[in-house]
Amino acid sequence: MAVYPISFCQRSKYKLTCQDALFNGIDVYQYKNKNTETVLVEKPHPIIAVADGVSATPNPQKASRYWMEKIKNCDVLNSQWVRETHLQFCDDFPFQCGSATTLVAAQLFENGRIKIVNVGDSRAYKITEQGEFIQLSYDHTVLNWYLNENKHLDPNGEYAEMYYMLSDCLIADFDSDDFQIFSQDYSLNPNESLLLCSDGLTDFIESKRLTDIWTSYTTNEQRLRVYCQEARKGHTLKWSDDFSAVAWTYKV
Repeated sequence: MAVYPISFCQRSKYKLTCQDALFNGIDVYQYKNKNTETVLVEKPHPIIAVADGVSATPNPQKASRYWMEKIKNCDVLNSQWVRETHLQFCDDFPFQCGSATTLVAAQLFENGRIKIVNVGDSRAYKITEQGEFIQLSYDHTVLNWYLNENKHLDPNGEYAEMYYMLSDCLIADFDSDDFQIFSQDYSLNPNESLLLCSDGLTDFIESKRLTDIWTSYTTNEQRLRVYCQEARKGHTLKWSDDFSAVAWTYKV
């Protein structure tokens, strides 16, 4: 059986409870401060995941935790599993209707194949040996929906902040079952890596800096430790967000 070294970390600032939750293939974490760690996952086709509770909803921290506890018992990651779990989510949150979270998850296979599923704007990246970050997930934002409806517009143009709001996420409400799910198979080459993260990472560290840090260190544990430090610098009392990350490098 293959062994998967999974590195992960988590940070929360200026909040009583971390609204992110992550699953490292073994356990669910929802810490205000979880130092970077690496675990060895010995199971066939493990799943790793990150969920980011939507702060404007009633119980975001419970919503993100719920989905990570569910994914802990998932054997096959696909859109059908998400739809079925959403119905359970609505059933289990009758007095917390409207609680919501994003989700990004990956199922890993021995030959470097990965299955990515996401709802919302938490992201999955493939990182090449040269440190190039390639987004594998899809951001379900108002802007992307608007651009899809208006093909003539420039995707690199400047748009108001409201366009970066979520267009789709997982909401504990039976009437909110028309959310979009992104699902796609990919393959990693040897020594390429997979990174799952909430937007607390990508909002506070510029893309060039992400690459510079990645290429400056040799292990995922070192890289995530520095990402935590950098993200913390970018957070202020006025503007802050939780940050969770899970990383794996495909080796042969």
